[in-house]
Amino acid sequence: MTSIIIFRFRLYLLVVSLAVIALFIQSCDSNDRGKNEYGTVEQHQRDLSNAMLEYNAARMTAELQIIDSLSVAWGWSSEVISGGIVYEKVEASPKHLPSVPVFEGDTVLWDVSVSLINGIQCFSLDSLQFVVGSAVQPSGFEAIATKTLRGDSVRAMVPSLMGYGIRGLSGKIPPGALLVLRLRQF
Repeated sequence: MTSIIIFRFRLYLLVVSLAVIALFIQSCDSNDRGKNEYGTVEQHQRDLSNAMLEYNAARMTAELQIIDSLSVAWGWSSEVISGGIVYEKVEASPKHLPSVPVFEGDTVLWDVSVSLINGIQCFSLDSLQFVVGSAVQPSGFEAIATKTLRGDSVRAMVPSLMGYGIRGLSGKIPPGALLVLRLRQF
């Protein structure tokens, strides 16, 4: 008696499995898209690349709207610099220091605090040093460095693609994060 029940159960599983496989095959064959809709691999890659560009453009637009709204809400008297970075000079360099601009190839030293727009502290360094144009730091950091004179204290909001992008910074900054920087440039 038990062997008959086991046989029927196995037969039932076999029938159900065959039905699922038949539905899967039928759904693959009845695909609305033609088999050669993309034509070539190159066309498929172009389409995917265009979709990613459109996505990044829409994301950047949304981030810039958020940054603009926050700068107004927080009462920043700021300006927008390259890449949509909102930048505000908090304190100018002291009068006894020469106000020297920074150019590509110059070494910059920052006392910097980086946080998310919700206030969560990511990291703080009292001696972040990099060469402008060396692509060691995010492009937004370099844009801020060239706008800031030595001795200036600034705060800035940086869109994710000008910060650490879709990868983030392992253990410190999540992917796609909008950043708030507070820094003094030496």
